[in-house]
Amino acid sequence: MKKTLKKKKFTEQFGIAKSQKELEFIDILVDMDIPLFISPWLISASNCDMSYKIEITLKKYFEKLLKLIKENKKNEAIKLLLFLREPTEIHMGYGFEQFHGKAIGREKAEHLYDIFSNSKAAKTTLLSDICYSQLLVEGIGSDNVSDMVAAICRNIFAEFTSQQCILHNVKNTFDIKIQVFDYVDEKWKTKTVKLPVHKGEHIILIPKRFISIDRYYSSKFDEYMIRNKKVPEIMGGKQLSAASGLFRILKDETKKPRLKAFYAEFSKPKGKLFDHIIEHGDKPLIDFKKDIIEKYSPLSDDEINYTIQNYIDNIIKNN
Repeated sequence: MKKTLKKKKFTEQFGIAKSQKELEFIDILVDMDIPLFISPWLISASNCDMSYKIEITLKKYFEKLLKLIKENKKNEAIKLLLFLREPTEIHMGYGFEQFHGKAIGREKAEHLYDIFSNSKAAKTTLLSDICYSQLLVEGIGSDNVSDMVAAICRNIFAEFTSQQCILHNVKNTFDIKIQVFDYVDEKWKTKTVKLPVHKGEHIILIPKRFISIDRYYSSKFDEYMIRNKKVPEIMGGKQLSAASGLFRILKDETKKPRLKAFYAEFSKPKGKLFDHIIEHGDKPLIDFKKDIIEKYSPLSDDEINYTIQNYIDNIIKNN
């Protein structure tokens, strides 16, 4: 007999008789996290009022954080980071079936401070764009970036949630006090918002057009650099024969890299990618971001449903 694991979605819990296709938000599971992530790349590609508010809020936050790091004002930077608790209210990311009150706390705030302050890129203006943090900072991936966007822009997503609850006639909402980042004053403030509540925990919904699966953008940037650079520049002065298998010679005798082979031989860790940007300027970053925005589109409703169901199936299998 096939095992089943029944987990309620938001729509089932709150009496919304609509499918994922009919919703603007991700129909999350109310009792566990799902492996989907808020993507700053898709936010940049969205070109709407909400994406503009998100981008300006993130930019102001990181400009403030990087300024404090550059001025060695650790205590003030830690205070800014303390509110980046893991946003369990969005029910996305690499979490557990049951939440464990993962407030960020001083220890995790200091860990994030160390990650950013030890990054060479933090001494520049590059990291004011959170997309570039994902490319250039060791220890920052899709999950971290998604959590940071959710926390820093909590106010924007909470307002979206309230609007969706009104639209879909969700009755089980309460006045909830949340910590929000005010990008005008560049400070954290307390705000009261009407939000849906399940088992004593409030829920914040995220627009599905901003959602992605986990992607390793630093690897894709490395591949992009190899694909768009000349062979001598990639090799850094090394002399290789055609017998190396790293490139093939065209009729006009130019050398064309075999991308997989070159990537295996010349790919760089994040720190080295930053060194390349310093040497050659930030145009490759800008061009890469445009390339990603053009290449990747939001997940389809079928992809969202498949990801959630596949995750549940894997939990059953691993049990």
